[in-house]
Amino acid sequence: MNVKRKLANALLTLCNQKPLESITVTEIAQKADLTRQVFYKYFVDKYELANWIQVDDYFSTLQKNEFIAFLFTFNLA
Repeated sequence: MNVKRKLANALLTLCNQKPLESITVTEIAQKADLTRQVFYKYFVDKYELANWIQVDDYFSTLQKNEFIAFLFTFNLA
């Protein structure tokens, strides 16, 4: 699992426990078993991480839908 995904999973887990506004970068990093320095290597703040999660999920869904459409093109589904 890559670092961004580890941080994303940590944030999503924490968001199930309390609101985003109450979550700190330190908590996210600890939950991901990483340091704050590693967090800041990839993201400016927790809001940028939250935005990355949305964009990554969007493109992941888009790729799946394109693959399904490709399968239907060849009647493979």
